Amino acid sequence: MAKLLAVIAVSLGLALSLRPLLPGAALVTLLLLLCDVPQLASLGRALRRVRWLLLSIVLLHGYLTPGEAAWPLLGELSPSSIGLENGLQRAAMLLIMVTWAVWLMQDVSPSAMAAAITAMLRPLAALGFPADRLGRRLSLTLQAVEQVGERARVLRMELLQAAPPRSWGEGLRLRAEVLLRLFQEAEQAPAPASALPLSPLPAWRWRDRLFLMAVLLALTLAYWNLG
Repeated sequence: MAKLLAVIAVSLGLALSLRPLLPGAALVTLLLLLCDVPQLASLGRALRRVRWLLLSIVLLHGYLTPGEAAWPLLGELSPSSIGLENGLQRAAMLLIMVTWAVWLMQDVSPSAMAAAITAMLRPLAALGFPADRLGRRLSLTLQAVEQVGERARVLRMELLQAAPPRSWGEGLRLRAEVLLRLFQEAEQAPAPASALPLSPLPAWRWRDRLFLMAVLLALTLAYWNLG
């Protein structure tokens, strides 16, 4: 629960007030990497998947935001300085969120994740909100996503061993083949009867409270100092 609340706090903070909270979120993320390092292989794969998105964010903001040229020698071909600044800030936000997502997903099972979200939404049951039913469906969805991701990695390794791509085009065809096989297997697979039971939430430990308080304190101090 503490990990999920921390990720939600960082996500909402950056979404609502990016510029003031970015230094605090970056500091907390650095401390996270130093104290509870995510699996480097998983983090590396996630960052590789978003590398072109990161570049496009910086370039689009740089060239589509009017302002003073960042590199006057390039003339009209230069991106704007304010655009590059905005693009870099949003790229940094994406890097931070990818790091937190990898950290959260590698330590929290789908069932535990669904149980934590259900517990957060349960107070709304008094208003008629179907928190438990939503939690069971969410658990089933998260389990399916995890299984599909693992199956995709296995298929990709099998295809790489059979015929390693020798060009960029062959690499794209390999990815398309993985997607095609996943769709074919999904059509043939029987529908799951029900989701696994939700995991019971563990009792809060002192370090869980301390971790969540540290995240909230860092974000609050960053907002007060730079807001």
